[in-house]
Amino acid sequence: MKQVAEGIANVNEKLDKRFNELKAEIQETRQEVLAAVKFSYAELDKRLTTLEKEFLELKHRVEKIETRAIP
Repeated sequence: MKQVAEGIANVNEKLDKRFNELKAEIQETRQEVLAAVKFSYAELDKRLTTLEKEFLELKHRVEKIETRAIP
């Protein structure tokens, strides 16, 4: 009985250790993913802002051309 209890305690310790290792690994990976996503959003925001500026410039140019074309 004592050996069985010790065996169970040993298995519990091993499981707890492995659980904590996996938890730490998941947390580390989560932080890496969050950093990558944050960087990606920053890059996408920069690209979108550039496109918005270019669109407004083109819109302004088209408006100028359209007002010149009217006699």
